[in-house]
Amino acid sequence: MQKNILSNKDSLKFLQEISYSVSTVFNFDALIRIVVDKIMEIMNCERCSIVLLDEDNKPFVRLAKGFKKDGFTENEKISQIGDVTSTIINTKKSILDNERKFLSVPIINNDRIIGIINITDRKDLKEFTEAEENLLFILSTQIGYAIETIRLHKNIIKMERLTKEMELAASLQSKIVKEISSFDKVQMCTYYKPAFEVGGDYFEKFKITDDLFLVALGDVSGKGLYASIIVVMLHSLLKMICNFHGESIDLVETARTLNNTLYEEIGNDLTYSTMVLFLIDTKNNKMEYVNAGHNYPLFLREKNIDTLKTGGIFLGSFNGLEYKKETIDLKKDDLLCIYSDGLIEYESDIDNLQRQDDFKKILKKHSNLPLEKILDKIFYEYYDFQKKQLMDDVSIILMRF
Repeated sequence: MQKNILSNKDSLKFLQEISYSVSTVFNFDALIRIVVDKIMEIMNCERCSIVLLDEDNKPFVRLAKGFKKDGFTENEKISQIGDVTSTIINTKKSILDNERKFLSVPIINNDRIIGIINITDRKDLKEFTEAEENLLFILSTQIGYAIETIRLHKNIIKMERLTKEMELAASLQSKIVKEISSFDKVQMCTYYKPAFEVGGDYFEKFKITDDLFLVALGDVSGKGLYASIIVVMLHSLLKMICNFHGESIDLVETARTLNNTLYEEIGNDLTYSTMVLFLIDTKNNKMEYVNAGHNYPLFLREKNIDTLKTGGIFLGSFNGLEYKKETIDLKKDDLLCIYSDGLIEYESDIDNLQRQDDFKKILKKHSNLPLEKILDKIFYEYYDFQKKQLMDDVSIILMRF
């Protein structure tokens, strides 16, 4: 039997040094370089590489030293998996081959292979031993633990940063999407509940003059931080338009500006926003509206319900879209209900058309009640938003003239 190249003293010292490194180094690149250098030193070999498996379980060369002539580079995907790599991935066992002068050991954590250590070409031309194989296997276990610890550490930091960003976004959105108070001759009641921490629904009232108000409700595609950024953008644009044009504001031109700006700045196939805009003139009892691809608002007058469809398609889909507006002469006790699709498209076996019909019936049945009571009836008879997981953000605006 061949004599072990490494003494017990050398092996113990080697493991102590590696143990110290893996327990104190939280920089992934630094750890891998330290490990490779130590392995090449103690094993007295010319070449060493560490191969890791990515999220799709595909191997890639994380670090290779001494392989320059073979064309290996760091973080290089392995396009063609060799028999050694394939065997180790499938069996989770080491391969010692002194004919081909290499030793390959799996890196395992929690019974899952996450990589491979390869060494080859001893400087003293001696063969690798089983003792060295065992030593490298013990080392690989420590490395596996360290790699997963660093990954977990990175994920924790990432989650903490993301949580903080979400909290900031939610705080900002709460300042934009907030309860709208009643105004001259118009009673208002609102409800908003995001499906997650931050959402893509948006509504607001802008006072242009003492008797002219703009009310908007929009729904940005997607959810989360990205949607909340679009919400802030739309809010800023609407505020700027109202301040700039004042009482000469035109809803058709407003819709065009919102559409073209959203398309030019952020537009792609996945980013758009539906929106419905209302310009309410309490002095002349008139209301104009433009519906840009949004759920049809419901307008109730003496138990008759009309759906407000006039407008165009959603904002940000194409540049240069045209929109139309419609004017309604208001009468006392007219009721307007604006809502986002989360009210209709919740988890259920009932199709959307049936849900819309059910919602209309409830609204019509209770239209004479105070607005807050109408909301209560919607929650009680139509859907309990407090107890069930929402599939989408839910926004509701009720207005009585």
